[in-house]
Amino acid sequence: MGLKRRLDLIGQRFNKLVVVEFAGLDKRRNSRWLCRCDCGGERTYTACNLKSGRIKGCGCVWRGKRVDDPSTDHPELTVFTGMLDRCYNQNSTNYPRYGGRGITVCDRWRDGGFKAFFADMGPRPTPTHSIDRIDNNKGYSPDNCRWATKKQQSRNTRTNRYLTHNGVTATLSEWAEILGISPKTLRGRLYKGISVNDALKPKSLANTVTGDKAKSVVKDRNDGVGISELSRRYKIDRNTVKRILKRAKPD
Repeated sequence: MGLKRRLDLIGQRFNKLVVVEFAGLDKRRNSRWLCRCDCGGERTYTACNLKSGRIKGCGCVWRGKRVDDPSTDHPELTVFTGMLDRCYNQNSTNYPRYGGRGITVCDRWRDGGFKAFFADMGPRPTPTHSIDRIDNNKGYSPDNCRWATKKQQSRNTRTNRYLTHNGVTATLSEWAEILGISPKTLRGRLYKGISVNDALKPKSLANTVTGDKAKSVVKDRNDGVGISELSRRYKIDRNTVKRILKRAKPD
């Protein structure tokens, strides 16, 4: 009897949605239904939500997107709808990290819908690119958004550390890639108290630690001071200490 009740929903209309097929059960054993909106979009809803009347469409109603917009054939529509969903749909699991902390979508994209969004952003360079906010504390707008890869996005988070050297600002990971070292090595240099300018020098610091300082490193080592203590005392990383000591050894 339960299965028969579910099948009765197929073909029924709920506002702008028409039920297409049964889509299984959720974790609470509620029946889920794939629905097609008048705008062409498809989304899955539970029977309870559909029958309650709260669901008006796939989201195009509150997004302000025109039903007859031919640009909705583009795959970028998924990006656009997801962006609006996490900013304005309080039922979205991502809402607390976006709309919940004040992240919004500019009036041009909200009022003009997907057509305005696509006109500003254009197509994704590759299927692996997704929308990225350049400044994570600002909302979605043409001047703060770009198409970015997952690698680029991982470097553009609120927890990243930015370093400025010779007028260039980049994340710690980006500087490590430029220098050809691991982020862990660069992070270790800074942790030891090495200045940003010295830590970001492309050449080995062993080549710049010369004269009295290098002699002091060697002398202290000969007196039994450990590598870690030398690193802390002279504010140079352990690998640099080792290279200084290796350079001091007689051939």
